[in-house]
Amino acid sequence: MKLRPLSVTEVNAYIKRSLSYDPILSNLIVEGELSGFKLHSSGHAYFNLKDSDSRISCVMFHRDFTSVDFKPADGMKIKAKGSISVYERDGKYQLYVKSLEQSGLGDLHIKFEKLKQKLSDEGLFDEIHKKKVPSFPERIAVITSPTGAAVRDIIQVLSRRVSYCDITVFPVRVQGEQAHQEIAAAFQKVNEIGGFDLIITGRGGGSIEDLWAFNEVSVAREIFESEIPVISGVGHETDFTIADFVADLRAPTPSAAAELAAVSNLELVGYLNAFKDRLSDALRYKAELSRETLDRHQPKNLADRLSRLVDMKRYEMEVTRDRFEQSMKKQIEFKRQELMHTGKLLDHISPLKTLERGYLLAENMQGNLVSRVSEIEENDKLTIKMTDGSANVLVESVKKSED
Repeated sequence: MKLRPLSVTEVNAYIKRSLSYDPILSNLIVEGELSGFKLHSSGHAYFNLKDSDSRISCVMFHRDFTSVDFKPADGMKIKAKGSISVYERDGKYQLYVKSLEQSGLGDLHIKFEKLKQKLSDEGLFDEIHKKKVPSFPERIAVITSPTGAAVRDIIQVLSRRVSYCDITVFPVRVQGEQAHQEIAAAFQKVNEIGGFDLIITGRGGGSIEDLWAFNEVSVAREIFESEIPVISGVGHETDFTIADFVADLRAPTPSAAAELAAVSNLELVGYLNAFKDRLSDALRYKAELSRETLDRHQPKNLADRLSRLVDMKRYEMEVTRDRFEQSMKKQIEFKRQELMHTGKLLDHISPLKTLERGYLLAENMQGNLVSRVSEIEENDKLTIKMTDGSANVLVESVKKSED
């Protein structure tokens, strides 16, 4: 029997139908670690599920992804419910996910968190150790893959923005088992050569496995011990590695690292123009002060100043004199009122006032006032004083009051 050749499309369609009829593959739950998660602008999610030995590609359409109640991230351990089918165009089988359930952290994610905590406790992330990134570096070392998009982006951005610095690429692998050793060795080499003002390291985006070289302890310690400031730009904006936490400055992408590395030509021109304007203003102000000082020391101006000074002193003397006169008038008036009050008081208590009210004053021969009968005896001579004169009297008898 002669077999009829099948087209590729027919084969893929047959496999797809066969899979859809399988009772297990048409409805199953797969548990594994999330890796390479990407959310497309259409709302569809693409990712892998993996374990220690294998991985499977997955897709979750927008209408199903809207029901996910957590934010998927690489390293999470999840359960995906769906069916296995074939994407006929590429002949690629994948898991079409209907629902996702978070079941824990993946092994790499747990390893990442433990390493992050360990190095944090050692102080490798502390701000006190961060070196200041120069604004105008003359020599920049770039540690990355020589064939990736990252190195092209960095060189393109730096070439467009600045014209005053040299760029040297130190090629390394940024993915794979030996990548972290090459990256660490490159940091040592750059510091041994010396003369560089800044180091940029990084790579493009990828799964947590792809970026793992920048999570290794050896790379973290070389970044920390580097005498040259380091900018880290690993992955996408949502990706974080240990290198990002240790670096002196973290950029969300390699291109952003190049943007942060140096002040652009346009910004430099702006700074220079602003400095020129400030310098011109300062010189103009200094010249104006010098002109005013010179004018003040001209003979005519000196005479005017002296005349104004004399007028000012004369005015001050007049003000002082007026204040003194006012003060003296107030003092004199106060003393006059005080004297009048004292006179009235003396007049009120004067003996003459007592005599006017009908009272008499008695004096003995020695001229002393007599106020008690115990001070006189019979036949004593007294002088009685009245308002309009006095009379001499002889005491015939003395009688004491019974009260």
